[in-house]
Amino acid sequence: MKLLRETIRKLIQEAMSDNILDFLGSLDSEYDHLRTNQYGTDIFDFKWTDSCRVEFGIAITENQEVHIKYIETIGDDCLRKGYASRSMKHLLFILDTYNLSAILEVESFGDTGMEEDDLSQWYKSMGFKYVRDADGFEGMRRDPQ
Repeated sequence: MKLLRETIRKLIQEAMSDNILDFLGSLDSEYDHLRTNQYGTDIFDFKWTDSCRVEFGIAITENQEVHIKYIETIGDDCLRKGYASRSMKHLLFILDTYNLSAILEVESFGDTGMEEDDLSQWYKSMGFKYVRDADGFEGMRRDPQ
């Protein structure tokens, strides 16, 4: 079983472009990689000096795009202080560095999360645009800038 997992991991890495691998390496060096969940989403976080943290999940699509599954500010009295904005801007900077696109769906979650309209405006302020592509993806995309 271990040999099978190693073989699968090697095949996945061979299928990924150098840009994706370099991007993932940068994330690993700048953020804490917490885990990979059962759906294949890699969960990262960044801790701020006041015990606040921002957690986000990403997955790599077949089209070599980074699918941002979610981004969330965690901690007492940590909301609306710009932590998620700064984290998202840095994540997008890393994506731009490796000439990669990001996609996401606008979905609010939790009792304290932003409403979908506000969340949509926040993503637009980060350079995301609504798309509906031939592959059936309907959401927002941001191409490298």
